[in-house]
Amino acid sequence: MNNAVWSIGSLLFSCWVAVQVLHPFDIQYLTNEQLQVIKQDKLFWEWDSPYGNIEMHYIEKGEGPEHVLLLHGFRGHSYTWKKMIEPLAAAGYHVWAVDMIGFGLSGKPDNVPYDYHFFVDQMQAFMEAKKIQNVHLIGNSMGGGLALSLALDQPERIKSLTLISALGYPLELPFYFTISTHLSNIYKPFLGSSMVRNGLKRLVYDQNQITDEQIEAYSMPFRLHGGVEASIATLHNFDNHRLEEMSKQYSFMNCPVLVIWGDHDTLIPLTHYENFLKDFPTSDSCLIPECGHLPQEEKSNDVLAAIFPFLEKNVIGPEHMN
Repeated sequence: MNNAVWSIGSLLFSCWVAVQVLHPFDIQYLTNEQLQVIKQDKLFWEWDSPYGNIEMHYIEKGEGPEHVLLLHGFRGHSYTWKKMIEPLAAAGYHVWAVDMIGFGLSGKPDNVPYDYHFFVDQMQAFMEAKKIQNVHLIGNSMGGGLALSLALDQPERIKSLTLISALGYPLELPFYFTISTHLSNIYKPFLGSSMVRNGLKRLVYDQNQITDEQIEAYSMPFRLHGGVEASIATLHNFDNHRLEEMSKQYSFMNCPVLVIWGDHDTLIPLTHYENFLKDFPTSDSCLIPECGHLPQEEKSNDVLAAIFPFLEKNVIGPEHMN
């Protein structure tokens, strides 16, 4: 570890001490009773994984042959699709939104790798268990990268691919991510509601639109044992080499693609949006003004307006509306 990191670590540790003197950590772990109340009436699937049985939370709405699978981003979960699930289901689609293992209400074991292989295996096993033979994939950020991985691994099963501010090319991680990988033990206690609020401020265009409900939703997984550790482990396994190798294959993909981006995305820059349009020259696209990294939350109406005609072009036929 270089001197700069040590200096930053010393500064962060000093801040940690000061915070504890003035204001205790805002991570308050949920009791088993509180967790059971939250999980009540929610859907869970048990994955018989190579690492043992792991519980995965998911949302299912609608029915019919046209399946839509929604994949969230890093430190997100199925909540991020709150404004899209019902409209998609009402339009006749069978909608699934999942919490990746380690995120949301899904299990957070300490014996799994939390890398893209693991997450892709999880999604493939889930699709098999739910008899989802063909699917429209919609992914935001890290979820977009997983959608691309699934499409590359099993192209015959992917009917369309919607990439929303998606991770698909090598990315220089911002400082606030990088520091957590080097100083995870010091960083862990900060992953509470205050840091969640600050993180959302970096991701959205209009900070005034951030709600207490969002803060609570994105803080909740860190109040579950293993949530902070799973988040940091996933960040440790961020693999730019894998993204580089993936990007070399995009021009050979044949499935229909829709690329959606916020024009003020400060996490994954617009150059990545432009790269997708070059690699998928026949793709549909939508650049949303005054929008950051979470278009499905910030400008859900604009996102749905782009997705509906795109999906309609790529369905089996009108029976999906029955």
